[in-house]
Amino acid sequence: MSAPHILILGAGVMQLPALQIAKREGWTTAVVDGNPEAVGRNLADTFGHVDLRDREGLVAWAQAYRDRRRLDGVFTAGTDFSTSVAYVAERLGLPGIPFETALDASDKERMRRRFAEAGVPSPPFFAVRAEETPLLVAARAREIGFPVVVKPVDNMGARGVVRIDDADGLPAAVEEALRYSGDGRVLVERFIEGPEFSIDAVVRHGEVVICGVADRDIRFPPWFIEIGHTMPTERDPALRRDLERVFSLGVRALGITNGAAKGDIFLGPQGPVVGEIAARLSGGYMSGWTYPYSSGIEPTRAAMRIALGLPPGELAPLRAHVSAERALLSVPGIVREVEGFDRARAIPGVKDVFERVAAGDHVVFPRNNVEKCGNVIASAVTRAGALQAALQAIRAVEIRLQPAVHETERFLWGNAVPGRSESGGGGEPRTEGAFYPALEAMPIDLCEVASWKSVEGHTDYCGRTLGETMSVLQQCEEFAVVADLPPDSPGRVRFRIAVSRGGLQGGRFFLDTIREDPTARERVCFAE
Repeated sequence: MSAPHILILGAGVMQLPALQIAKREGWTTAVVDGNPEAVGRNLADTFGHVDLRDREGLVAWAQAYRDRRRLDGVFTAGTDFSTSVAYVAERLGLPGIPFETALDASDKERMRRRFAEAGVPSPPFFAVRAEETPLLVAARAREIGFPVVVKPVDNMGARGVVRIDDADGLPAAVEEALRYSGDGRVLVERFIEGPEFSIDAVVRHGEVVICGVADRDIRFPPWFIEIGHTMPTERDPALRRDLERVFSLGVRALGITNGAAKGDIFLGPQGPVVGEIAARLSGGYMSGWTYPYSSGIEPTRAAMRIALGLPPGELAPLRAHVSAERALLSVPGIVREVEGFDRARAIPGVKDVFERVAAGDHVVFPRNNVEKCGNVIASAVTRAGALQAALQAIRAVEIRLQPAVHETERFLWGNAVPGRSESGGGGEPRTEGAFYPALEAMPIDLCEVASWKSVEGHTDYCGRTLGETMSVLQQCEEFAVVADLPPDSPGRVRFRIAVSRGGLQGGRFFLDTIREDPTARERVCFAE
């Protein structure tokens, strides 16, 4: 039999493992992407420029390709387009799940209904349309109980997802989530307090084969920013089996019988609860990178084989290593320079460093999982070794921002930016996203060594202690300018808040601003 032909939707970074596996297996690849310059297009045997949301266009392209050659399966990983895969597969009679099943696994309202019908543990919920009144939404939210999570029904990557603790925050949260919803619906569900896990599996003839369970590190409420994951979970085997059991119930409730499944599972007060299950493999460097580094299992290869109508192949672990992925974040602003990516790559145990930011770029503090500045992946025999290497790599990279930029100042100091007249309000409330969150409310003086050493136990999102941050900032010439200010001066207070909100990057921004802009120095150091 000649080598199979597989259609892969997407040629971005997340699809690179699939493209590389296909080449290694000797399969012929037809690849389509809405980006004509997609990074993986040169790995394809045939490339087509097609919007992955255009289902009819995908069917037409795939049919034309099959008429010229042959086509044995269609696949994607790490994209929003599992429904497009199912649509093409159904129309062309290729292996896969029904289109309606893919919709159940993509539309969060439909998903929740399938779980409820099958008795799968999942949060109480209701759906909201744009025309519904805030009073009605608030009343229904009280019925299921605050806090709640507001999210679009049809998006991924935590776009538009936020935790709301009372009715006052609901109207703005619903409006924001609607911006990310393709059909104008938002889900409101009860917040589940507890750790979160990610599970990938392949399914053939209804048999769910778990590939692994990862611990997710979610931070910066009220958003749900995954700063990284660690594979495998450190939970005991009995709890892991319980997580896998509930996940498998959810997979079956959705009707995923041939293909892949990715789940976000919470460990709530009463046990495992299904957050979401998608009919695809996970993105976030998980299925294509940390699974193989950790166990030697390649979920991508297994899922591609199923998409071709083949058995998944051997999925027994080949090794027992630990993989850790961690993200690089920034406060908002304009990047002046980035240094340290090469240092990060040289750290023992670091497998990959993904750069997503360069000088001149506009950066934001992430409110979802697609607004990060880079990622690192490390692997080691022990969990401590993998985590240490990953966090050391993140700390090796420094993003310096252009000084005296209003957007950065507004993030650090809120709407009351010193010396600037605010028009139209807005701005970042200073309760969100602090790198050293406890520091902002503490009456300590960072210009006094004894003072900041008294809270030395505090670390930022990448494990950098306050002492490590301050030891770097103290070497800057402008630190003496701040230290010479009166202890209760606005400048000393703002310096502390800049470090609290932005860590080393925030402190650098403050010191660069007072060095390079005399007007800004007066404004930042002395304006009430």
